[in-house]
Amino acid sequence: MKAGVCLFLESFSLDKDEYILIQQISELKKLMKRMNSEFTKFCKSNEFDSKLALSLCSTSSDIGGLMSQFYDMGKVEVLSLGCNDLLNVINSIPPLYNSRMLYMYNSKDNLILTTRRDSTIINEEELVMHCRKILDDYPRDNVEYGKNIQDIFKNIIFMNNDDHEEFKTFNSMDKIDGGFGNFHKSITEFLFFCNNYEVIPGDSAQNLKNMDSALIYTVCEEGGGKSGRKAGELNRDFVIDKVKYTDINCEFHYKLLYEDGQNRKGKRYSGNRIYFGFFNKIDGQPPRIAISHIGKHL
Repeated sequence: MKAGVCLFLESFSLDKDEYILIQQISELKKLMKRMNSEFTKFCKSNEFDSKLALSLCSTSSDIGGLMSQFYDMGKVEVLSLGCNDLLNVINSIPPLYNSRMLYMYNSKDNLILTTRRDSTIINEEELVMHCRKILDDYPRDNVEYGKNIQDIFKNIIFMNNDDHEEFKTFNSMDKIDGGFGNFHKSITEFLFFCNNYEVIPGDSAQNLKNMDSALIYTVCEEGGGKSGRKAGELNRDFVIDKVKYTDINCEFHYKLLYEDGQNRKGKRYSGNRIYFGFFNKIDGQPPRIAISHIGKHL
């Protein structure tokens, strides 16, 4: 199960000043550039284009320019549904079509047209919340999950380094003691927090304190095992936009102590970890959390 964000004429203020409309299209383009992926598809009805042209003919003197703005948005999938049928799917419970949960996109400050507010998405934060719920409600294997979380949590850096001799990927979730399927919600909860967390530059101690107080299980730096390791043993190399950044300290970790929903009850697992670091290597970009390993204790 994945997500679909659907465009309607009512997603935009077609009856207002062209400047406002162009700003709305620009905001959508930014969202699509960030989130358009295998997990999240942007969609429209098979009537959208013709209705858009008719609407712009009656409201704008620059129909060609505005139509080009819409066509330059990026890839939008055309569904085999008219506008009314598509809206009916979105208003259904669940809003399911072609193995996707569908939502209506709406520009900020526009009138909400769906019967439930949470059937409408106006920004990345709301979209990520829905994607998280899909991950929780529709379990998948660790390979698909590992791909999906990279599509969803765009403020996190995930280690993928095919050229490294040993440490090629963050995804060792198949090695989780007790089985990945029993911990996937806890992993998603941690990633959701990290995606929204504003890292304090140059203050690992305070960041760890903030994270530990906000999350249900322990967040800490390497403890007693540090004396038995070589210096920099948990450092990792990250490749971002084909640029390699070496020796990122990823000794910090989150302990996956109990199965999902146990809330510190039941069997305690001491060997499952999410290892991460604080990445601050790109000028002009805020520091972010970098995930180096999800799996068993290293």
